Amino acid sequence: AKHDVYKHLEGVRENLDDFDDLLVQSTHSAESLYESVIDNCMCPFSEVVGGVTRLVHDLGFKLGKRISLDVLGEDTLVDRNLLEKLESPISHIIRNACDHGIESPQERAEAGKPLVGTITMRAYHSS
Repeated sequence: AKHDVYKHLEGVRENLDDFDDLLVQSTHSAESLYESVIDNCMCPFSEVVGGVTRLVHDLGFKLGKRISLDVLGEDTLVDRNLLEKLESPISHIIRNACDHGIESPQERAEAGKPLVGTITMRAYHSS
């Protein structure tokens, strides 16, 4: 009977080892799937920055204002679909900031401000 108990325990240990191996494989598969989803669905915020940088430059020239763009969180991952939907609203906000938020160089000088006005965009995740 003692021999049967040891034999049964050995079988349980083997099953636990097999289960442990399966758990490790499942974890690796889940991590791989997660990375694949992230790669396919997410992109860095910097993908929208190029167009905005050009927009700020062009608007500054057109309006006779010296404007710099400071972007924080360029590496922040954003859902591609969301980013596509945000392109137009972001452009609108940037246009308003250039038109109404940045004074002319003369007005800035009179106010004791630097001649170059700065627009700051920041991408981040919050909980």
